[in-house]
Amino acid sequence: MEDTTPQLGGTLDCQEYDLDDVGDIIHDDATASDWYLKNQDQDKSIVFTVNDGGTERSTIIIHGDSGAVSMPRQSTFKATRNSDQTIATSTWTKVQFNTEQWDTLGEYDNSVNYRFTPTHAGYYQVNAAIIFEAIAWPAANVAGFVAIYKNGTYYSIGKDTAETTTAHNVNPRVSDIVYLNGAGDYIEIYIYHNRGGNTAIAGSAYYNYFSVHKLS
Repeated sequence: MEDTTPQLGGTLDCQEYDLDDVGDIIHDDATASDWYLKNQDQDKSIVFTVNDGGTERSTIIIHGDSGAVSMPRQSTFKATRNSDQTIATSTWTKVQFNTEQWDTLGEYDNSVNYRFTPTHAGYYQVNAAIIFEAIAWPAANVAGFVAIYKNGTYYSIGKDTAETTTAHNVNPRVSDIVYLNGAGDYIEIYIYHNRGGNTAIAGSAYYNYFSVHKLS
């Protein structure tokens, strides 16, 4: 069967299975534009694979016991920071998220540039948060900021304002959808505060995180 999907190309190999036994590709005459891939065996999944340089990889799994869809090769990662990082006042500073929780395609650099550089174009959900150490802030309107930077320029900014001058944490967060071209576009996370002196990110993987997931 010829694959007409432009992103994939090539031939869809159905020779491994007897479609009369395990599934069928059916054209419904009642709706002439629709085709169906039907798996006739109860609770058996449908798995789409690709040949990646000689390595067979499962890209889409339709689970036969529930109909749920998994995409184990979808671009996604999460990194955290569980140690302090000193941030100078009134200076946008890149956060060094140095501990990866997962990185399906190896697209996040957690040791040199601390950036996410995807290899495929699309729309990506980006989330980040940090927490400043619990210290006395000089005024109740002093704030901490966290920003999504795309290709070295801020894209979206989140803010958390100090509530009192007594010691407490400031915890800015940001979330947005970003288009990345898969040909060099990259994402980094920067933070800023105007406290008037050096302030540290409080080391905590629960509060300091950077995650990305490809939506489409």
